[in-house]
Amino acid sequence: MKELTKYMVIKILSGRREVVDAVYEYFVLDISPKQIADRYGLTINQVRGYAQRILGKTHSLNKAKVLLKYIYPHITGIEPVIEKNICRICRRYVYMPENHINSFHRDIINTYTMKIISEVFTWMKH
Repeated sequence: MKELTKYMVIKILSGRREVVDAVYEYFVLDISPKQIADRYGLTINQVRGYAQRILGKTHSLNKAKVLLKYIYPHITGIEPVIEKNICRICRRYVYMPENHINSFHRDIINTYTMKIISEVFTWMKH
């Protein structure tokens, strides 16, 4: 769960909401890669690639579906820190947003990741 959540947090922080939505729609809503690609301006291969990364982190289609169903609402509430290739935290111009966030703002990734995991576990207990 932690690796999947971290992956999704990095995507949303880097301004890649379309990837978060695409993965959710593919696994949870069972929408075809073609429809998702058309909706978000991605290629079918990109959609499939994102799906493969998710499966690599969860090792199970069912686990991916369940985890994404529960973490998605928490992920989508996060504001991106990269906007128009500028980091809103350190004001640097960013060529590779995900690498920048991983290198310079790992604490934010970890904070959001642990917060979401905690919220999901708390919600699931009730």
